[in-house]
Amino acid sequence: SKELNSVNNSCQIFVTNLMGKKIYSETIIGHGSKLTQIDLSDFSSGVYNLSLIEDDLITNYLLILN
Repeated sequence: SKELNSVNNSCQIFVTNLMGKKIYSETIIGHGSKLTQIDLSDFSSGVYNLSLIEDDLITNYLLILN
């Protein structure tokens, strides 16, 4: 889980494979802090990149699905 603390109350979530192909995207709009979950159960095992874009901040995470 990642707590979103966006000033403008929106956050973009992108998941890409290692080839850079976007396989998931979502925009979260809320008020204040918000917890969200994304369902990755349909994704194949492997390594993915999760990008969160909040205001002017981009945060990347490496996801490893078994």
